[in-house]
Amino acid sequence: MRSTNDPIAGLKQKLLEWGVCSEDELKTIDKEARAACDAEVAEAEQMAPPDPVPQVLFEDIYVRGSEPPSLRGRTPEETFYFAEADIPKTGERAVART
Repeated sequence: MRSTNDPIAGLKQKLLEWGVCSEDELKTIDKEARAACDAEVAEAEQMAPPDPVPQVLFEDIYVRGSEPPSLRGRTPEETFYFAEADIPKTGERAVART
């Protein structure tokens, strides 16, 4: 399936067919992208895990100010309302409430 329908492989093939870049240039781009991803993964693995509070599930989903009014849950009680949430700003940690 992936050999014929993979969008990345398809784009690579089109770029080669159209003469946009060479095979070596595509390999260089791929290596750079993989290195960037590996660096981000290594940084994320060094970070402390987030606090185990429900609000952490809804952090960083949308650009602040562009959130919808709510995210529907399986039941009405599980619906999450952004206006009622105490979601910390970027870089802050959530505080558990008791």
